[in-house]
Amino acid sequence: MDKANDKERYLKSSPFNTVGGDTKFTACVGTNGGYTQFTINTGFKDAVNTLVGSIDNYENCADPLVYPILFCIRHSIELCLKEALAYIKYIVKIKSKNATFRKLMKASKINAKLEERCDNCNLVISKGMARNFDEVERFKRKKTIIQNRSIKIKNIMDLLNKEIFGDGEREKYTHDIDELVEDIIKIYEVDDRIKEAFDKLLPLLREYRNIDPDGAAFRYLNDKNGSPFFETKKISIVRIDILAIQFEEISKLFDELGWFLFYITKEYNTFTYTKALSRQQIEKISKTLPSPENFAKKYQK
Repeated sequence: MDKANDKERYLKSSPFNTVGGDTKFTACVGTNGGYTQFTINTGFKDAVNTLVGSIDNYENCADPLVYPILFCIRHSIELCLKEALAYIKYIVKIKSKNATFRKLMKASKINAKLEERCDNCNLVISKGMARNFDEVERFKRKKTIIQNRSIKIKNIMDLLNKEIFGDGEREKYTHDIDELVEDIIKIYEVDDRIKEAFDKLLPLLREYRNIDPDGAAFRYLNDKNGSPFFETKKISIVRIDILAIQFEEISKLFDELGWFLFYITKEYNTFTYTKALSRQQIEKISKTLPSPENFAKKYQK
């Protein structure tokens, strides 16, 4: 490989949307490759592990890397909190608008069947599966009727969505970890299991809740007033080994919380709950009841 020519060519190329080169250096972003917020968070977590590992292997020094490490840790925490908050808000909203949400789910199922029928019509028309011209025309008319029904159902779904979720509430724009934690605490009692899972994180998050509300402290030497950040906080030493161990536990607990919230969101979508009780609580109560054959005997006494 002619490295001199390669360098000249690279200096004249854009790093964005330029295909070719060594695939290990090619990152798929945006809508390419299923890129999500989870992918971004994974990147920040991996960056922490890579940087800490380079210090542990004497490849780099702690002093210049402490800022990038701290920034990646606190930003990963911020992303995890925003994801958890979005899940919990969703559960709060569908519980508070239970009847409307049931209508939305029913309309969604109807629309899915309509779209399936429309796809079948397209298949018959495009693949020449109809026996004659009249049958083709019949499937075209049928497709039009189905599409019109689907449009009406989608309009109903839009109205129901707005009633439950508003006009598409945007993700809260804040970098304040303490504010995000408090927002979760205000509503996490919607299900006792969420409170139990999230409370495990609180002791480990205490160091990050008030140290950097603007998300800027670990990017610049001075704050917006020109005061040296760490000196203002009277911090002169940062133990990166302690940071790493704590972040490993924080990441583990956030992973568990994320999967749990994903699971119970699916649970709530099945409507197996009441206004006051979750499905788990209903299951516990059911186990305390006597068997059907003994139920009448017990409560007739």
